[in-house]
Amino acid sequence: MSEPEKICDRVGIVFAGRLIQVGSPNELKRKVSELSTMEVETPGLSPLQVEKVREIGDVCNISYNDPILRIACMHGHALAEDVTRILLSQGAKIRSINTKGPTLEEAFIKLTGGEEEIDRFLEKARTE
Repeated sequence: MSEPEKICDRVGIVFAGRLIQVGSPNELKRKVSELSTMEVETPGLSPLQVEKVREIGDVCNISYNDPILRIACMHGHALAEDVTRILLSQGAKIRSINTKGPTLEEAFIKLTGGEEEIDRFLEKARTE
């Protein structure tokens, strides 16, 4: 779905024969903005250091696959600053920090009820 993000002024989300949402790609992504993610390249984190980051109130999901700490958050407003402060206070080395908002594909999945709902619809369509 990267092409519509680049070339379309307006996009319609259609699911199960129904038009669910219409808007610019940015409008549709803002509707699911809680899916913002942040990736921190920080090698050699200990479980304790990861747990300290997990204690931040806005963090929804966190995973660490050395050297990438991936954080999905509700609102990324001050998250980068909070994560940086915590990691540095714990003696971690930070190589880079990248933040990104939701993609149009993630917006589609969220607006249509999630991957499980899409799978159910596809399975039902196969059996009919």
